[in-house]
Amino acid sequence: MESTALMITSTRLLVFLALLSSAAATLTRAEDCGVTVLYNGKIATMDQRDTMASSITIRGDRIVAVGTSPGIPKRDSCATLIDLMGRRAIPGLIDSHNHIVVVSLRPGRDVRLDITSSIDEVKQLLHQKAATLAPGSWITAVGGWSPPQFAEKRMPTLAELDAAAPGYPIYIQSGFDGPAATNTLGKTFFEKRRVKVGDDGTIDANAPTIAAYGALESMRTFADAKRGAMDVMAYAASLGPRCPTTRVGHGRSIRWVRRV
Repeated sequence: MESTALMITSTRLLVFLALLSSAAATLTRAEDCGVTVLYNGKIATMDQRDTMASSITIRGDRIVAVGTSPGIPKRDSCATLIDLMGRRAIPGLIDSHNHIVVVSLRPGRDVRLDITSSIDEVKQLLHQKAATLAPGSWITAVGGWSPPQFAEKRMPTLAELDAAAPGYPIYIQSGFDGPAATNTLGKTFFEKRRVKVGDDGTIDANAPTIAAYGALESMRTFADAKRGAMDVMAYAASLGPRCPTTRVGHGRSIRWVRRV
């Protein structure tokens, strides 16, 4: 009798401990789930078969399941659900180079000219940027574009840059080594620093452009760099999802290719 009672008591204790352990485990999963499910979308897996999935399940920082069936896939009850409502999702693209840092460190308030196709469009972007800045602020556009992309096949002139944003010094530079161009206010600034500027605002490639860039860079503060980082990230986000991306030229021109 005592042996049977002891066995029953031990069994009950083991069952209680198992239930307690299971409850603790469930509580841990609920509190520290870390699972996200994206569903009802077009998800480019980029695998060898170019599979287009409808859902993915992410645990922590890893994709643990990919689904092609409609609806919400099997999941943990604590998972965060995101309905893509038919929109496209692509793998995150991590820049293994330092492009975003380079752009963040560019002096002045940067304007991206890579999507422009004429000098009139350049002037419009410069004018729009000036409207957001205090008078006298430097407006710059360094790299990511080149004169051949414009219908005119040339650099903007001093007069054209003056007309784009009166009261604002402007400096635009093609590629890493130039050539570059500036307006009247910029010409005055650079010539005081012994940088040769042509009557039409042109700054020759290589040494003159490097000297001009260095003169601007010497004025950059840490606050400028932080603001530049925010600006370039906002610009990148404004482009929307693009996959894949093709970078054409070494700092001179960027062409975005979008596959849908």
